[in-house]
Amino acid sequence: CEPQTITWVSPRLKTMTTVHTPGFAHYAVSWSPFHENRLAVSSAANFGLVGNGRLHLLSVTPNSTLALEKHYPTQDGLFDLAWSEIHENQLVTASGDGSLRLWDVTLNVRATSFRLCNAHICDTSSRIYR
Repeated sequence: CEPQTITWVSPRLKTMTTVHTPGFAHYAVSWSPFHENRLAVSSAANFGLVGNGRLHLLSVTPNSTLALEKHYPTQDGLFDLAWSEIHENQLVTASGDGSLRLWDVTLNVRATSFRLCNAHICDTSSRIYR
């Protein structure tokens, strides 16, 4: 599987579908706890070494294929993500610039950003909702 593709095998139809995301390697995938057909993928350009990131929102269509609903660009790579277990449209991402970002997928911009440390003093590579 190429790093710029997201491949999914439908357990029901036993078919494979692929979504192409040129220029981005993927680091984390998380299914929504509220919507069984929605998933999010965190990614980074240049294999996370340098460059932008992107949060991809995908859905499984009624015929069991993947569809890219929307994506959000970031100025640094995204390495992890987690859906909120309280709010169905919110998720948090961990970025290479040391920030955690809270997203509302009903909006076309990120909701807010929580900076953990100054840029490039440290990296955030994981997250967990509690």
